[in-house]
Amino acid sequence: MISLIEKNKDKFEKYFEILSTENEKYNLTAICQKEEVFDKHFYDSCLAHQVIKEGANLLDVGCGAGFPSLPLCIVRPDLTATLIDGTKKKVDFCNLVARTLGLNAKAIHTRAEDFASQGKLFDVVVSRAVASLPTLLEYCAPMCAVGGIVVAYKTNPDEAKTAESASKLLGLAQPEIIQLKTNYGERCLLVYKKIAPTDSKYPRQRGLPRKAPL
Repeated sequence: MISLIEKNKDKFEKYFEILSTENEKYNLTAICQKEEVFDKHFYDSCLAHQVIKEGANLLDVGCGAGFPSLPLCIVRPDLTATLIDGTKKKVDFCNLVARTLGLNAKAIHTRAEDFASQGKLFDVVVSRAVASLPTLLEYCAPMCAVGGIVVAYKTNPDEAKTAESASKLLGLAQPEIIQLKTNYGERCLLVYKKIAPTDSKYPRQRGLPRKAPL
């Protein structure tokens, strides 16, 4: 992993430069120190690179400042990424980074509930630091193609237990849990394979996935 970061160091340095500049204008992240950004944003985002198939079409739900999808696109240029977020300044920032670094990625200003209604399906749906797991799966699963995967970045593998019923309702198998030790703490990836289509009533509209999780 470290070798992948080092191999693409120039792009990550440029990403950090843009992030530092834009973060002074509006709050994109509370993590600002270079070492922390490289560890807790860049390195952390890239943890899923080995579970994503070659040439995958990826969706990042609640992309924020581009994590995890843009670092993944840096170390995996074979990927094509669509990023969605409900905050326009974050979408504009992600498009700036993608253009500057020449990444095959595009950010769209929209909510997950609205984007899902378009019926687009992706090989991989990723999300990091967005919502509790049952809510997160309801946002992500409808936009994952059967045979694809949903990857949730979490700190506690036990959180998977809270989403057992949600995953069944949404057409997901029980997750492969990949536990990782990093120099900034314990991390885990919950990798859900999509085994059946998701009922078209999901995700439920505006606020319900958060207010009344499956």
